[in-house]
Amino acid sequence: MAEDHIWFLGVTDIEVVTGSPGNFAYVSNNASYTEMIDRMVFAVDPTTADIGAYDPCGTRIWPIATGSELTPYSLYPHANRQGGYGMRVLKEGLLESTAWLWKNPDDVEEADVYIEFTLLFDMVDYATEPADWHQPVVVSWISAGGGCGYNFCLTQGQATAVKVGTPFDVPDDTYTRIVVAVPHVIDHTAALQLYLKRNNQNTLLIDTSINNSNNHYTSHKCEPDGGLHAWHNHSSASAGHLPVGGLSQWHGSIVLNDIAYTDEVFAAASFNIPSHATSDPTDHHALYMVFWHGTPPQGGGN
Repeated sequence: MAEDHIWFLGVTDIEVVTGSPGNFAYVSNNASYTEMIDRMVFAVDPTTADIGAYDPCGTRIWPIATGSELTPYSLYPHANRQGGYGMRVLKEGLLESTAWLWKNPDDVEEADVYIEFTLLFDMVDYATEPADWHQPVVVSWISAGGGCGYNFCLTQGQATAVKVGTPFDVPDDTYTRIVVAVPHVIDHTAALQLYLKRNNQNTLLIDTSINNSNNHYTSHKCEPDGGLHAWHNHSSASAGHLPVGGLSQWHGSIVLNDIAYTDEVFAAASFNIPSHATSDPTDHHALYMVFWHGTPPQGGGN
């Protein structure tokens, strides 16, 4: 008997809401609320997913994430469903969630605040539906912080700071095609790029546009012991604060692991950190969630 599978196809919308069920108010255009959430993550329960993760720091499967920019994304590019991408989860599989950092930089009045995700799924019964409606992907988190340093602190006052992440071996020839790269950065990030490293030669693969705003307010604090840069904006800077809508996913096709080479990828980021009222460092993260696709190994499953 064929098993039913649920395919996770992306996050089509992310909203911040406050209030109570039946009386929610949408506040995603209010920086006082969106800046409360630095990052939240949903994880597919690895015991119920039959697609693994290529996470440089373990076997976690993290297909959903958001920073204060609330970046939606889709793994499902084709309207006709042929050749679409997705992450396959058993029908009884579970999604788990965690908040990496919760803050309240504008000290708004205490209230119930929620993140509302709109998730796109499809359920396929292989007894009745073509098995190639969706092509499976795996996911890696590639950080400019180096190694597993998803969060890091940078000294303020530098004209430009640069971080180059640890090269990550491209998954073997089972999964060699990058189809989606979802960026996640926070304030004062001037640039984020994904590079191919082959025979000590670096080639730029993806260059993410970051739409900072000098009018957007927030505060900064390097956890756990950094001093607080109070709620503020900047009159001038090449890389100000990141508002909602400041990022978007990359979607395309990059084929790696040429048979003659062993390819690696790494993330790099640069930061412009204008002067603040205190000399304490500023918290950052800069990474891509990279979704890979390829042909399953002979004799293997989807």
